[in-house]
Amino acid sequence: MNRTALLFCGTIWGWGVSIASPAAVEPGARRSQTVSDTALFSAVVRSLSTSEAPGTPVGVDPRALVQDPTLVEPTRETLAVLDDSTLDARARVLERLGIPRADVLADLPCLFSGGVVRMNPMRGYPAPPARADSVHRRLERCRARGSFSTFILGLPRQGGVHFPPAIDEREEGKARGFWTTRVIEITHGSYHVSDVVAVRTSDGWQIVEKRLLEQMWS
Repeated sequence: MNRTALLFCGTIWGWGVSIASPAAVEPGARRSQTVSDTALFSAVVRSLSTSEAPGTPVGVDPRALVQDPTLVEPTRETLAVLDDSTLDARARVLERLGIPRADVLADLPCLFSGGVVRMNPMRGYPAPPARADSVHRRLERCRARGSFSTFILGLPRQGGVHFPPAIDEREEGKARGFWTTRVIEITHGSYHVSDVVAVRTSDGWQIVEKRLLEQMWS
């Protein structure tokens, strides 16, 4: 499976979301940071859920990814450590928005299920290894589930889009009051990495831009 980096320079989303402002968030921390980010989390999640095709089940993992501009993969090592109150607040946001809680790590295997095919040795193709049966059982489970989109958000960081080495708009974003959230989306057969940029206004958080940084297909 090949990765294709797609950089979009224009503003993709530009609608406002009126949400109460959160407490300040200190940028730059990794695994130990706890944040009171409910309002910004709510604004970003709402914008993501309304962007999906009608009928596609959307779930959000209430956990957070660490603040790392190079991050493109959710793993146990890249999950931030949040306190219970922050996790509870995020869960209440999802409940209020009617969005199911998801587990991005549990859904990750379905990303690759579309690329598993049974080869036919009668036509000259090599037979699959003996352990392929377990892979195909996973394939059938994922197919039975149907389409889905699972999101997980990173901890917000001050400044604009940052995706080394191609993009660094941190200082420009800081000057404009931007906060950026890394978002990873997993679907049945595709994988998308984006930065969602927001600004706090007198009416609450406004989503300025969602920029797709990388996407993959299986």
